[in-house]
Amino acid sequence: MKHLFYLSLTFISALTYCQSIQNLDAKNGFKEFHLGDSKNKWANQLTAIDHSNYNYTGSFSTAFSYPIKKIVLEFNKSDKLIKINIALGDMEKVSLDHLINLISNSFGPPTYTYPSELSESSIYIYENVQYIWKGVSVMGGVLIKRINYPSFEISLIFQDKSVNKTASTDY
Repeated sequence: MKHLFYLSLTFISALTYCQSIQNLDAKNGFKEFHLGDSKNKWANQLTAIDHSNYNYTGSFSTAFSYPIKKIVLEFNKSDKLIKINIALGDMEKVSLDHLINLISNSFGPPTYTYPSELSESSIYIYENVQYIWKGVSVMGGVLIKRINYPSFEISLIFQDKSVNKTASTDY
């Protein structure tokens, strides 16, 4: 009977994880930004950075309870949205564990981390820290870059997996 209980608990945990990561594919982006949408949807709210990347100049407030500094949208040659990069503001106040927990509540635990053993103090040791969530068609991630101690740049990234140009560690 004890084994049946543990087997049931393991099955329920696995099912919950699968449903959580499915949320990443179901949302297909972030708020009103859906991967595959046409650039025309935001035509009056984009400023070109280069041939495929644009600053979104429309209104935005928070992502997972943290203030947004800027949003960069990347489009393919067919003008379809393939990547959403959300830079968070007020980096001195960001609690990494809190942010990861908020995202994990939506998408389940990260499917990949770099370095593999992370804690909040890791951001002081490594130049780049990554948390990656991989759905079937969408990849989401948190990228932390050390600029100058104690300053950090934290980005939330949502990307169409079919256009992943580089290895996931280059995310």
